[in-house]
Amino acid sequence: MNHRRQRLQAWFDGVVLPEPLVAMPYSTACKVVRKAGIKTATEFKSWKRPKGMPSNPDQTYKNSGWESWGKFLGTNSVQGTNQFNRRKS
Repeated sequence: MNHRRQRLQAWFDGVVLPEPLVAMPYSTACKVVRKAGIKTATEFKSWKRPKGMPSNPDQTYKNSGWESWGKFLGTNSVQGTNQFNRRKS
């Protein structure tokens, strides 16, 4: 191994990469946001989320229980959904 490559490898060996975020289960995420009193998608987006809460739950839980922001937040309202999603339903 040449000197430059050794230096580069030493630098990479010293780099600590963050552990990948593992999203909490959908049912747990629902309980957490409801307990926090989050009522709209806009509120959710500005909320300081706990570890494991995805910033985009509509995408994260798309194939594991997601129906709508209203269901997720426990408001059963269509607030926070865009016009396209409402027409599609």
